[in-house]
Amino acid sequence: MRSAYHLIAATALLFSCLSQRAEAQLSVTTNVVYTIGFDATVAGVNNGLLAGAGFQPLPVQGQLDSDAWCIHWSPSSTLSYGGTQTTDVYAQGSLANAAATFGGFYAFSGGNIATGNALGIQPDGNGFNTPGQDLTMRVRNDTGRFITDFDVAYLLYVRNDQPRSSKFNFSYSTDDLSYTSVVALNYTSPTTADANGFVSNSKSAPISSLAVPSGGYIYLRWSCFDGAGAGLRDEFALDDISVKNFVLADGVPTRGDVNQDNSINIADVQSLAGALRNLDAFQAAHPALTPSQVSLILDINQDSGINNLDVQALTNLLANSGSGGGQLHAVPEPAANVLSVCAVLAVSIAAWWPRRYRVRPPQGEPSAFP
Repeated sequence: MRSAYHLIAATALLFSCLSQRAEAQLSVTTNVVYTIGFDATVAGVNNGLLAGAGFQPLPVQGQLDSDAWCIHWSPSSTLSYGGTQTTDVYAQGSLANAAATFGGFYAFSGGNIATGNALGIQPDGNGFNTPGQDLTMRVRNDTGRFITDFDVAYLLYVRNDQPRSSKFNFSYSTDDLSYTSVVALNYTSPTTADANGFVSNSKSAPISSLAVPSGGYIYLRWSCFDGAGAGLRDEFALDDISVKNFVLADGVPTRGDVNQDNSINIADVQSLAGALRNLDAFQAAHPALTPSQVSLILDINQDSGINNLDVQALTNLLANSGSGGGQLHAVPEPAANVLSVCAVLAVSIAAWWPRRYRVRPPQGEPSAFP
């Protein structure tokens, strides 16, 4: 009987742990505003009022949930998602309206910080002073649909009490490998120190042209490294981090699938040329696509513009991808002026394509072109 009781108790504890882990990281389930204020529990992000007590996957009061946070403090000191760091630079405790003495992560409050506790960071000579040293928060898409757009906003408090400038920059990713910088959110502290205490800087920006599937992640990253000057470094604090205004889509708009037939081939090159001739007509033909989704589909080279260079990028993509049992192989480039104007390209694309590419069939099968 006693063994059975212990088994039931252990099973209940296991399910309790699994339930808590299932809530890990911020979960977006619908189009509402999600805010991390560090003053109260946000499921999967922090437990209660931030106390600068470190990071772990099942945080106790005052800690941050490491399932949501990843840190590269220095080449020799990191926190991975789901890891544990509850001492040293990761748990420097709370400071109320006072300057930090040691480098690391704090709970800053008081003085000009009017929003309760904030996630404080004091860079030093060991960490957060070189590019590649950063703090990342991940957000999980649990909407059951694709996220194509959203807005990010936060308060950045800066205590400019030292003669060295620091850069505190923002970027985002959907794969945690390739990050896109958002210049409008970047900040550089002055080299001339002042006695103003923490000064609030309100930051916000739209993030668009995404295709984050349900179950996928958005990664929000803050990087800190030295600017000009010398000596000790300023303090920073993040508060009221919010993600909102989500645009949800039932299907994924695929970059390059211009004719929306769920495949990318020569027909998309011709459709792209047509879209370039009359973008309004393309949008009218696909009323379910938002403007950002249209941009995602047509901006092949991802340079934030839609032009004849995207046709070149799409043909290059096809030239280096498989086609059925055979392979597309590029032959020498056409004359430079062939792609100089979109109109010329659009008119000549059907005749030009067979000369530019040949399908090499599997051995023993006839060629698709003479």
